[in-house]
Amino acid sequence: MTQGSRPSFSINNDRPRLELDYVIRYRGKCVPVEVKARDGNAKSVKTVLKHPEKYRVDSAIKLADLNIGRTGAILTLPLYMAFLLTER
Repeated sequence: MTQGSRPSFSINNDRPRLELDYVIRYRGKCVPVEVKARDGNAKSVKTVLKHPEKYRVDSAIKLADLNIGRTGAILTLPLYMAFLLTER
């Protein structure tokens, strides 16, 4: 997608407002996907993961200009691997 034309999901009843770049179905579960041009902080994803009883999310994916890694429930993948995120 071109810069400035990406979909975004907002949860408006929270303060401050949460914003997720994408939500996909992966292995039968809803998984938020955060896309960062650089190694940015994924604040909204971290907030969603802190409240599984409210959002019913237990893992997330961050796509960034980084190597493969995992920090807690967040799987980090290089940007070029986005095409591999398919339902399996």
